[in-house]
Amino acid sequence: MTVSTMTTTPAAVELIEPGLVQRVTQLAKTQKRPPEDVLETAVRNYLEALEEQAIHLETEAFWRQHDDLLAGYPGQYVAMRQGSVVDHDRNVSHLEAHVCERFGSLPVLIAPVTPAPRCELHWRAARIDRAGQAT
Repeated sequence: MTVSTMTTTPAAVELIEPGLVQRVTQLAKTQKRPPEDVLETAVRNYLEALEEQAIHLETEAFWRQHDDLLAGYPGQYVAMRQGSVVDHDRNVSHLEAHVCERFGSLPVLIAPVTPAPRCELHWRAARIDRAGQAT
């Protein structure tokens, strides 16, 4: 089974393991969908789960380092990747642009550094918001 990705440079990915090919094919028949659609959905869900896990780890790192971040970046937004600040700015739009340019679609946490107490963050399809507010 070959799957083409939807990028500016088309690339093909081949599923080699016979057992996986059979499972995808059977599921596709059951759902009356093309095998490529089933595989694409599975990969998308897997990648989203990995991103959610990465953002959770970055959020934990942010709160562990909150006092130091507050001392070094008060009133700014920080971008964190792999537990470290990779960029910061007072303007969140500028920071998002820099992060997107530098890291593409890799998971990076962007959070405001304020003295406010820890709040609940919610995952929203590659974006995090506070207390369930839509972003």
